[in-house]
Amino acid sequence: MADLVVGHTTPDSTRIWIRGDERYRWARVSLSADGEHRVASEPLKLLGEDDFTAVAPFTNLREETRYRVTARFASSLRGLEQDRSDQNAREGRLRTFPPPDAKASFSFLHGSCNLSIVSLTNLGSLALGALGTVTATESLKRKAHGSRRWKIALWMGDGLVSIIYRGLLLLQVVSFPFRWLRARLSKQSPPRWPKRSHKPSLVYGVFLIVYKLTGFKQKAPLLPNPYKKLNDVLQNGPSNGVDKDLPKEPPPEFMIHAGDQIYFDFPFPQQAPTDAAYRLAYKEAWFEDEQLRRFLSQCPQYMALDDHEIVDGFSTDGYVPKGRDPYEYLEPATQAYSEYVNSRHPTADDSLFYSFDYGTTRFFVMDTRTQRSDHSGEMIDPKQMCRFKE
Repeated sequence: MADLVVGHTTPDSTRIWIRGDERYRWARVSLSADGEHRVASEPLKLLGEDDFTAVAPFTNLREETRYRVTARFASSLRGLEQDRSDQNAREGRLRTFPPPDAKASFSFLHGSCNLSIVSLTNLGSLALGALGTVTATESLKRKAHGSRRWKIALWMGDGLVSIIYRGLLLLQVVSFPFRWLRARLSKQSPPRWPKRSHKPSLVYGVFLIVYKLTGFKQKAPLLPNPYKKLNDVLQNGPSNGVDKDLPKEPPPEFMIHAGDQIYFDFPFPQQAPTDAAYRLAYKEAWFEDEQLRRFLSQCPQYMALDDHEIVDGFSTDGYVPKGRDPYEYLEPATQAYSEYVNSRHPTADDSLFYSFDYGTTRFFVMDTRTQRSDHSGEMIDPKQMCRFKE
């Protein structure tokens, strides 16, 4: 799945974040305005060590100009240069900022706590699956009242599930060398040797097969989606709801996400902190829902991280699950945050705090989490405080 997010924008520049996958390893991003002014990036090779993410920077753009953004992905450089059927494309749009001396009023969006609707829907599916398993287990515990057919059916079903389960385990063992070699070549974490567990019961086997086939994931969220409304606001401007004769307000210029873009620890607060787990949290939170994918590509997105991008209630000397060292969470969390978020921010030295301007209005986005100490009661280090005072 290929994706696009509009990043830091100025009067004459912007940064476009993209992600491919194991199939789409090459990309090119282009901007066009008025059907005439068009600029394109160099071909971008998307590396597995960066989880196939990259940023395309653009300069020398026109101020206060609306640009259409197009990112094209292909499996090879040759495929990118040609109009081939194996290409994939994502589109977005942005409006460059006004000059530094502009004093006109403007609006922007501000929010936090993006608990994925898709994740909530999947959690509901998991709960229903678990409830069904418990119900089936209890029913199988009931006496068969001497029915020989019922006992034979249970015996045959249990045997069939055992055969399927052993087949899945054998498939994992046979494919392990190939999966290990592919991970090593792409510089990803190597897979673990499959472990054999206890012989499955009929109910456990059915539960396992259903999970293997569906992952307990719905094709579409069942809950109402707030990003559908926000996409309409970006397209048409906010409705004032007071007087239809009043002039229509212009659409918001950008969005500030003030923490908790993902919930790494939901619904499994004890899960181990790995690069793959954090990366998966971003992909599930941002790109499984089409309305949110569209929203992230429709205007500049500025973000700050908080505890759930790391783990609930994180501090450098506080409690984390299973008595782990807090830095076991911080290091992979900031690595994934750098790949998915900070790479498109206006940071020159990889700091997680930054500033940007819109006309004469100045913004300073703080990092109040990664330096937080319960013992000292501080959450901003001296370097950030000095930059903020400047």
